[in-house]
Amino acid sequence: MTTPLTKPSLKDRLVNWLKKQDGWVSSGQIQRVVMDNTTYTPANVARRLRELENETVIEVKYEKGHSWYKFKSITSEDAVAFFNSL
Repeated sequence: MTTPLTKPSLKDRLVNWLKKQDGWVSSGQIQRVVMDNTTYTPANVARRLRELENETVIEVKYEKGHSWYKFKSITSEDAVAFFNSL
């Protein structure tokens, strides 16, 4: 949550950036983009990506020891499961 005087959190920034990407993006590419534009460390970026994956906001896949991320689209099955859980 941001107020007019604060910047969005790293997690919010990562989600917004991933929403704009087509398909899977490597963790290395995400870390480089963040490092080039902020003062966050690669370890901080990796930690926030894992948190977002645990919160099921983004998806992760592993190929040859590398992680790839993308924004998780909400399917109709996800929506039904959410409303049934209420």
